[in-house]
Amino acid sequence: MRDVTRHEVGEERLSQALDDITGRTRERWRWMRYDDPAPRKMRETGDELLDHVAARTVAGGVLDETVRTALRTAAECFLGELSVGCFPGGDQEVVLPLIGEQLSSDDIGFGDVVAYGSGTGQGPSARTWLDTFAVCVVSGLVWDWQRVIGLLLSSDYAPAIRDGVPYSTLPSRSDPADLAAMGALCG
Repeated sequence: MRDVTRHEVGEERLSQALDDITGRTRERWRWMRYDDPAPRKMRETGDELLDHVAARTVAGGVLDETVRTALRTAAECFLGELSVGCFPGGDQEVVLPLIGEQLSSDDIGFGDVVAYGSGTGQGPSARTWLDTFAVCVVSGLVWDWQRVIGLLLSSDYAPAIRDGVPYSTLPSRSDPADLAAMGALCG
């Protein structure tokens, strides 16, 4: 990987990405838990965690347990976006191992958020699925056999996306190339 050319990132942006990821993740969890648990908020949290992981590699830091946990937490956020977006009325548990918290349908009415609240916007698309798959592979989460992440991705989420996420009120539009890539990865 040392031979890969990176794109330029400003020092200010790197500094922001490196600053207190645990505190920022906890603040985002509070916001989602008590105010706005929309799927897009989970994605934003995952993106912020990925920015932190990338900044740690630029800074030459060792990819220690905190970085690995941040990467796994990002994968959980991406899975949460996909799961809540595809099946908002289903049982949900989005774990955030970096902060030892979770977002659960035991406490949050995700279906109501998607149908009536701040769940405006787009539903999961094949691009959402591809991004989630990539982060799950890189983080190692796809190999968690107890949670059968790979099986869920190919047997539950992919068919729901191909069908236009029929259990969600959010519209889903997928690019044909993304649908083909998702189909190829599902086998």
